[in-house]
Amino acid sequence: MSHNLVLHPSTREAVDRYLARPVQSLLVTGASGSGLSTLARDITATLLVTREDKLHEHPYVRIITPENGTIGIAHIRDLQNFVSLQVPSQSSGWASYPYR
Repeated sequence: MSHNLVLHPSTREAVDRYLARPVQSLLVTGASGSGLSTLARDITATLLVTREDKLHEHPYVRIITPENGTIGIAHIRDLQNFVSLQVPSQSSGWASYPYR
């Protein structure tokens, strides 16, 4: 977790708790323009032990950005396919993955 982010102490505490024992998913909510995307990317980079500016290249990450305020059906279908894929196990070489 980047310590450069300016977070409310309770938010920082919640993020630290999540990072200590991450679960399958995390919902980050708040007002538009409050830095939610930055926080989500920082958390993701921390969990995947990679740099935030390299997330778009990571095979286990999909970043979807609304166009004209909406997310198109093609993006949803791609996301459905993406989440149905299985992640390689530790024994299949994940531990030696270069971003890790």
